[in-house]
Amino acid sequence: MSDSLIGNANKKDNQNFCSVCREPLPTGVAFCPHCGPPNPPEEEPDKGMGFGQTFFRILLVVILFGAVAIFKLDINLKDNNEDIVPAGSTLKSPAGPADKKAHSVDFKTINKIKVDNSEVREKPSDKGKVLTVLNKGTKVTILDSNAEWLKIAAGGKTGWISKDDLDLQIR
Repeated sequence: MSDSLIGNANKKDNQNFCSVCREPLPTGVAFCPHCGPPNPPEEEPDKGMGFGQTFFRILLVVILFGAVAIFKLDINLKDNNEDIVPAGSTLKSPAGPADKKAHSVDFKTINKIKVDNSEVREKPSDKGKVLTVLNKGTKVTILDSNAEWLKIAAGGKTGWISKDDLDLQIR
């Protein structure tokens, strides 16, 4: 009594039909003898990502990179720009009176002589009297500036040197 009443009823009522030609299928047959085996569905070719999806992913990477950079470099976006470029300073002058305002808690400005012998003069001119000569690496303090000269203080003396003789380092 392997077949139950419900199983026999289902076998009689549920006769299989071909999905293509709708002919009844003989018992125990996997496919229609008239139509043959079914063809597998064709796979769609890989089209890749669309423009919108590509744009969104690139935008997401840029935003993520910016957030990491801001976090790692500890950039404060709420400050005004005077910490970066002080008011009254010009970009032509690598050093000058505006440098006195450019100090920050995080950065320190160091001014050193970058040539072997820098002549400190009485006035900002090649014709000015030489007061002293500073050696390479001597640290100086900038007091004033003009187009080509810097008024500096070093070793208890003040005078003018050429801007080309000074190396400005920010640490």
